[in-house]
Amino acid sequence: MRVEVCSYRIAVRNKPAGTHTVRTYHQNRTTYLEAKLMLQGSLGTTTTTQQSRIDRSSFHSFHYKETSTNRNGKRNFEVTFDERNGLVTAVIGKNDRASVPYIQPFRDPLGILHEVRHLDPSVEFAKKPMLGKDVIVQMVGGINLDTVLGERKARVYSLHPGNSHLYIDAEEPYPILKMTQRLTDFLVDILLVNLSHEEGPPAREKPSGRSQRQRSRRRGRGQKRKRRTE
Repeated sequence: MRVEVCSYRIAVRNKPAGTHTVRTYHQNRTTYLEAKLMLQGSLGTTTTTQQSRIDRSSFHSFHYKETSTNRNGKRNFEVTFDERNGLVTAVIGKNDRASVPYIQPFRDPLGILHEVRHLDPSVEFAKKPMLGKDVIVQMVGGINLDTVLGERKARVYSLHPGNSHLYIDAEEPYPILKMTQRLTDFLVDILLVNLSHEEGPPAREKPSGRSQRQRSRRRGRGQKRKRRTE
């Protein structure tokens, strides 16, 4: 299985502020996205990992998980979008759980970036639903960028809320060449430094203890039934 790996350098006022790596692969009708963000310097010291499963064609989210680690400890956030049962369930930490009705095909923070990569160039305005808000995606023009891939023509999109801009390569596989995020006092630049591919899907997290116990019980019941029939 071929995995796309996009590596980025993060800079604030031209000074290094971290790295960002995004891995993407497809399996049947599902797209898997995995990202690792490592901040340093003026942006603090934080490591954030993100995992997303989205529909390959419609881009709506099935599942999203985010883990952030800094000097204050670890924070986990997980959302399951269960269209079949009509529920969106969010879990913060171990015990803080809440559910709301599944009323529309929600996007998640990683999935929406992947979707913008693949927008039809004729689309100049789009509204994408996320939990608690709609994100407005608007094409603001085109630009020629000097990148690690050479000089590239890019489509530029603004995303609101968030006050960020995405610079998408006009040629396949439409990588994000550059991202900018306006903060209160300064601009964060996220620049592509490498685009490569590797074989085999990334190692995914092991199931939780509860899931493993449930699988073990199911296997145990299956083995007992098998022995009774022999």
